[in-house]
Amino acid sequence: GADPGGARHYRGNRSLSSSIEGRFERRRCLAGTRRCLRRTGTAYRCNRRLLPSFADRSSEMDYGWYNLGLLYDHLDRTAEAIDVYRQALKINPFSVAPWTHLGIANGKLERYPDAIASFQRAVELDPDNAAIHYNIGYAHLLSGNEAAAKMIVEELYTLDPEVADR
Repeated sequence: GADPGGARHYRGNRSLSSSIEGRFERRRCLAGTRRCLRRTGTAYRCNRRLLPSFADRSSEMDYGWYNLGLLYDHLDRTAEAIDVYRQALKINPFSVAPWTHLGIANGKLERYPDAIASFQRAVELDPDNAAIHYNIGYAHLLSGNEAAAKMIVEELYTLDPEVADR
């Protein structure tokens, strides 16, 4: 499916990525994540190999934790993904993608108030992202709050009518 608030909205740690070592490490971690996602059967083993790389090299590597969360999510290990997204957000609370995916993961576990809170934080950081607004409305609908969902859809028509029609 689509990746609302995904890579194009991701804002990594700028001070680390400004160094040569940081850029190299980021590319290595992202390449490892992509390899893991392509080979779902080996993703868990690869994930366990990459985690020490992310955690030991620098506690400032929020994108490593975010990518690890994506791996857990891909393997339907949603509770672990939530923990890892929270770790990424401890390092960089201004990153939209982990907030968005934290909301999606909470929604998968039917924790709708937590999902809505995560999506709302993502919207505060990226108010023009129609996909995140859609996710808030959908979480309200799944939680049984149809009035709130309807209000979100009406707001969404001003942002992006195509997304609102989903």
